[in-house]
Amino acid sequence: MREPFFASELAVRLGLSIRLRQAASDLAGSNTASVLRSGDLELDLIRRRAARLGKVIDLRPKEFLLLEYLVRNANRPVTRTMILEHVWNSSFEGLTNIVDVYISALRSKVDRDFPQKLIQTKRVGASWSPILHKL
Repeated sequence: MREPFFASELAVRLGLSIRLRQAASDLAGSNTASVLRSGDLELDLIRRRAARLGKVIDLRPKEFLLLEYLVRNANRPVTRTMILEHVWNSSFEGLTNIVDVYISALRSKVDRDFPQKLIQTKRVGASWSPILHKL
């Protein structure tokens, strides 16, 4: 940190650093899975990599978060609002178009070149919900 600084800022930074180190050591020492799988799709949560049938899928950070959310909710429909709240940490309804854009980009990257499509859409009335199907 550069001077001048406030003691409260130093306390917050130290607390954050301690929590991050503790979380990293807990993750390294625990038996929790660092890889999520859904059918032939594999997400490495540590390296932030996605692969399908061994083929690496190049994803932007938000695309990875969105795909992780879909994998964690495999075979369950998720709404635009649920996606906004969990991926973008927002409940602003005006951003639903961004969800559509990211789902479309994710579909083209995850399902392109594969006969079996994982991300499907379930229409409910005038709205839709993307569903990641386990194979």
